[in-house]
Amino acid sequence: MKNLMAAIEAKLMPLAGKMAQQRHLGAIRDAYISFMPFIIVGSILLVISSFPSTAYQQFMASIFGEGWSATIEIPFNAIFSTMAVFISFLVAYRLAERYDIDKMSAGILSLSCFLILTPFAKTQEIGNLIPMEWLGSKGLFVAMLGALASTELFAWMLRQNWVIRMPDGVPPAVQKSFAALIPSLLILVIA
Repeated sequence: MKNLMAAIEAKLMPLAGKMAQQRHLGAIRDAYISFMPFIIVGSILLVISSFPSTAYQQFMASIFGEGWSATIEIPFNAIFSTMAVFISFLVAYRLAERYDIDKMSAGILSLSCFLILTPFAKTQEIGNLIPMEWLGSKGLFVAMLGALASTELFAWMLRQNWVIRMPDGVPPAVQKSFAALIPSLLILVIA
């Protein structure tokens, strides 16, 4: 058994090391690590509100009232029903860190692309709107792929100097905004 484990470890460890160094997988990993505290807090609140004990539920209802569990689940619902929105931003932000480009512009661009790529529903009262289920876990795959694609395009366009150059003396924040203008326009049109 030890020989089998050693053989598996000898084969898999180099592969795992290479995968850990891959920038796209690292960006996704780092995005989830950044979001992890909110996932944990939401999960703890769900456990508190849904603990499977009748005595516990009755005790909590006697202290906080009948609707206590719905109130305590509000943060859980807010976190998990909008998870794809945050992951879309964070994956692009973390990948832009690895490319050493404007992280905030990459994150906002990715979020905008995600919202463009999310299917809209047509209602008579409001018109077009994004169904909430696509902003949660159902939209995570599109959020991650869209973040990677938009940030790759953004980095490539910046390397190709498809930017508006500002004169010396312009504040760096303004320079970054104008440098992101042409790539953002093109990527949003593509999305």
